[in-house]
Amino acid sequence: MIFVTFRLADSLPRELLDDWLRARDAFLAANPPPWDDVTEACYQGQFSYKLDEYLDAAHGYCALRDPRLAQIVAYRLHHFDGQRCDLWSYAITPNHVHVLFALRGGESLSKPSKAGKAFRAASFIKPVLAP
Repeated sequence: MIFVTFRLADSLPRELLDDWLRARDAFLAANPPPWDDVTEACYQGQFSYKLDEYLDAAHGYCALRDPRLAQIVAYRLHHFDGQRCDLWSYAITPNHVHVLFALRGGESLSKPSKAGKAFRAASFIKPVLAP
């Protein structure tokens, strides 16, 4: 299983993100892996959960509040479901998206496929956004 969160560019104010990155980098420099369970829990609490809180505060324009735009994202998430991956679940929030999926045999996150590159948002934006 792979869990991915991606966010809109303006979902975190620059100052907030810069502060978070500086603190995270300092933590990583002071605590190089491998980590014990206590250090892992400390990292999660200070950085992973904190980032989720920042995203959930709905900073930025929050374009995905528009159901038409959220539909575009959902459509794209389903595009390779059952072919290249098995899409287990996803949540589209106003400024970020969570996705849980499993890759099918032979597929990799490290090499984008030609089919994936060829599939462009423009091919389905017009029908979804048509009045």
